Order: sequence, then C-alpha cells, then structure tokens
Amino acid sequence: MKGRYGWDYAASPQRLTKPLIRVESSYPKGPLSADVKEDSSSGDRKGRSGKGRSGKKGRKPGGLVPYEEVMPHFREASWDEALDLVARRLGEIFAERGPDGIAGFGSAKCSNEEAYLFQKLIRTAFRTNNVDHCTRLCHASSVAALFEGVGSAAVSTT
Repeated sequence: MKGRYGWDYAASPQRLTKPLIRVESSYPKGPLSADVKEDSSSGDRKGRSGKGRSGKKGRKPGGLVPYEEVMPHFREASWDEALDLVARRLGEIFAERGPDGIAGFGSAKCSNEEAYLFQKLIRTAFRTNNVDHCTRLCHASSVAALFEGVGSAAVSTT
C-alpha cells in the first residue's frame, strides 16, 4: 500500500534535491528545531513533560520541520563534494573501529534492486553483516501477512 499511496514525499516542497553538508558551527550535533530543543532542554528527552514533542507550536512528532529552523545548519554542496565527504568519513570510521563500527539500515522506499546493492555494499566493502531494514521493525504485521500469504516475509516486487 505504501507504494500505491506514498507519492506525497516525492512532491514535497521540503524534498532534498541537492546534497547538504552540516556547517562547522552546528557541531556537536543536537536538535535542530525549536520544539525539540525545548523538550531536550527541560531534561525530559522523551517529551513526557505534558507538552510532548509537539512543543508550543503544535507540530506532530515526525512532522515537517520548518526550513527556516533547519537550513541555517547546512550548506549546499556538489554531488562530488558530498560523496567524497561520505566516503572519507566512512573510511575513517572503518579504519578506527573496523567492521563492527559500521552498520547499514535500509529503507522501504527503495526498490528490490536498490536494497540488494545497499546490503552488498555493507557486506563487501565493510565486511560486516550489520545490515537491517525498516520492514523488520515498523512493518511487522505486513511481514507476518506476507509470510502467511505468499510464504515469504520479504517484499516480492518493486
């Protein structure tokens, strides 16, 4: 069903179309939106203070964060610069911590071919089986239904 009705993210005005790199002044990493900062600063990281994660603005958890709050923490980059940065950082992490220092977490928005390539990258380039997928966690009921209905818990098509 997600493939049938999941078109909203592709047309979202907040969809990323260019690589972004966090600016140095935004380290160490922390909450980027005001409502999450308010919850974190109260010492209640789970948002149980009565306000919840929606804060004073009434934003739902997982909802879109206004660009004006997030974008000052990033700068646009070329694809070459972004990919070089990712390759360098992953190489540094792998050199420092070895195969157990890296894990991959796949997305249900990817095709079977993309999922295959992703797990192959993690398993061969980083020599680790630390690969997981969101289906195992947030789609448990659909996985059970797939297994019962078609005999496989994996997605069967793009």
